[in-house]
Amino acid sequence: MIVTLFGIAQIDYANNFGLLIAMAIVHNVFASTCDVAIDSRAVNTLKEDERGTGFMFAGAYLGQGLGGGGAVFVAGRYGFDISFLYVCVLLLGVLAFVVFCVKDPTAGDIVIAKTNRVWRDLKTKLGKFFGDLYIGFFKSGRATKVGVIFALLPFGAMALGNAVATTLQVDIGMTNNAIAELNIYSTLISGAGCVIGGWIADKLGKLRMLNYWYFNDWLYSPRTAEELTPELGGGVPWRQGPHQFDILRTIAGGLVRTVRATTGVWDETRPVAGCYSSFLEFENGVVATAVYSGYDHFSSRELTYRVDEGDAWPDPPVHAKARTALREAGSKEAETAMKRDRRFGGSGRDPAGAAPGQRRPTPWILGGPLVASFDKGDVRLTPNGLMVYGEEEKREIPLPNLPDGRDGIIDEVYQAVVNGRRPSNDGHWGKATLEVVLALFQSGKERREIQMSHQVPTQD
Repeated sequence: MIVTLFGIAQIDYANNFGLLIAMAIVHNVFASTCDVAIDSRAVNTLKEDERGTGFMFAGAYLGQGLGGGGAVFVAGRYGFDISFLYVCVLLLGVLAFVVFCVKDPTAGDIVIAKTNRVWRDLKTKLGKFFGDLYIGFFKSGRATKVGVIFALLPFGAMALGNAVATTLQVDIGMTNNAIAELNIYSTLISGAGCVIGGWIADKLGKLRMLNYWYFNDWLYSPRTAEELTPELGGGVPWRQGPHQFDILRTIAGGLVRTVRATTGVWDETRPVAGCYSSFLEFENGVVATAVYSGYDHFSSRELTYRVDEGDAWPDPPVHAKARTALREAGSKEAETAMKRDRRFGGSGRDPAGAAPGQRRPTPWILGGPLVASFDKGDVRLTPNGLMVYGEEEKREIPLPNLPDGRDGIIDEVYQAVVNGRRPSNDGHWGKATLEVVLALFQSGKERREIQMSHQVPTQD
């Protein structure tokens, strides 16, 4: 990989484009072979309880940050040719570490004994692959041939090119360096999260239970007509439920088994569901409660240091201020205008995203207490990180506060469109969360537990 990448850097792209493509194909062959070899080395070298740990995933994220966003950053700062040299140095460091620091206990006589089987197994598997390929192309009807013909024709190439050539940074006004920095921050923070998650698992044992309760003024904050129309997806379960269930599913593994829930419409002047209470059981045995009320009575920010509002702690907030503001507005038109002012670009927000006189809003996740219970302790969120309540001590693990959730969304979209990386929340994940939200209404109406059938696991 180092040799081919260095060779690619020496090619004059304008006059030798065909050679560039050929070298890139050879490089990708070496890259895929290296990926398989490293996975095999990990299986042979690491003990079973050392595989799939937080440190392994953290290393993967670190590599993505250095080789992905880091390379783009170097290219933008020092030029494209220097970025090739930068990646070559990274690969050389990985090679040196593997050669000199990682010892394979299966090397030696065992490897020699297996050598004769390698070529035989390779021949068998290649034969099966080409057999399956033949069946797929020539024994599966006309659809496959039509797809191949479409891809080979000019309009097929144009369609594929448009799909992979979207310049997201232009669409949203971000420079290459800004996207590179965002990618570096995202991957480094994801890696830190893996290490912290692995540490928590080692110290506290298996995850057993999640409780997430959210009480706020959603129903009486300024709303547009569709937000208050059940047929158009109005109400708390549709507008806020996906956020809460996405978080719980991500932590618990994603695979919800059953849902028992109820929703409530308690104010005829706002005729949509303003609350829900639910109990979720996951396939791995984890259970969770998810409660949300938007009726502007109790505010769960009192249990989370009031971090989701701009009031300076510990000064008491104005009680039911959303209801008061709504009464003072006096009409649907005035309410819609208030809603418009609160959106991005409206007069009710400053460029930093906060309302006048308030600090920048903190993540949505901190609007209510979220407690994760393990065999040997509990963990809850704090404004600065995670508070761990163990059997012998209580300690806080500080976490970086950048990038926030919106930055992560932008980075995921960019990686999916430009680099073809599967997002953690893809269409299948969204369908599974939608199934949970639909189960809220069905369970409440039929007063029974609802079985799930479209769930997918959390992506690491």
